[in-house]
Amino acid sequence: MTIQTAWLGLFGLLFVGYLIMDGRTIGAGLALPVLGRDAAERSTVVHAVGPYFLANEVWIIAALGLLVGGFPIFEGTMLSGLFPFFIPFVVAMGLRGVSFHFRLRESAPGWRRLWESVLTFACLIQAVAWGFIGSLMFHALPLGDDEVLRVPASLLAEPFTIVCVCASIAVFALHGTNFVAARLAGPLSNRAVALAKKLGPAALLTVALSVIAGLFTDGVKDVVGHPRLVIGLVVLGVIGTVLSDVANYGGKPQLAFVGSSIVLVTAAFIVGAGRLPYLIVSSHGERQSMTVTEGAAEASVLHPLFWMVLVLLPVLIAAQFMTWRIARGRVREGSVGYF
Repeated sequence: MTIQTAWLGLFGLLFVGYLIMDGRTIGAGLALPVLGRDAAERSTVVHAVGPYFLANEVWIIAALGLLVGGFPIFEGTMLSGLFPFFIPFVVAMGLRGVSFHFRLRESAPGWRRLWESVLTFACLIQAVAWGFIGSLMFHALPLGDDEVLRVPASLLAEPFTIVCVCASIAVFALHGTNFVAARLAGPLSNRAVALAKKLGPAALLTVALSVIAGLFTDGVKDVVGHPRLVIGLVVLGVIGTVLSDVANYGGKPQLAFVGSSIVLVTAAFIVGAGRLPYLIVSSHGERQSMTVTEGAAEASVLHPLFWMVLVLLPVLIAAQFMTWRIARGRVREGSVGYF
């Protein structure tokens, strides 16, 4: 294993941590209008995720730091080519954070409902953005010799892209609902389980459709560098959705959360590892494609930074565990909330 591959693995670890952790907030925000039928219930749902949302964002910040430091060429090419999706994502992340704080600035019902709507809208934008980014990254893109990535608008209307966006929304919503069901108590928890039972088949259907659409999309088939690995990950993702559904029907939301976490992990690894040794597969041919080595920094830079990250990573995990321990326990109506 080269230092570049090890660095990519570290980035993948942090990014997967982000999907699992912050995916809870994105999904809970999507489910908020359905779960909370009045102001008190919506506040209870917000309280269920409130202690975690700031800590969750640390994962994406750390992952982007690794990306910028370890893969500057790839980062510059990818962010410049996909900025129409990254910019709305960043704006939505800011709006989501603002909505958590601003919703309690005034006691007027209309004010709170406004910022709760902003919270849901911001989470929807984030889920849609990840759907677009994931589908495009697992697609042959027009990368030329100038290393400038220009994504044609026609790719956005392809069935594969559309169903990937739908799958992203469904899986995030399922993941957040599973978490809320495990965190809440009483009727709200039961309502969350009932919603998760409906979202489970929707997630399974959209994931299956994205796989089928990928099989019939030339640009997607060209990207697959390890067919057996991709097939295995797809099967594991399907198992995750089935596990989530079965666990919800069995009254085990914690296990259901594990199932939806598996789906997010497999999706990330399909996009990341499924096209190795390439970071970007060019539709102009293999010569224009960007390999892991070509997109990474020099080995003399990566070696010292790699060990530094290995030292800091346990600190990040320990801080997350501490946050979880402090805020553990079921949330009920009237419970003290952070936001």
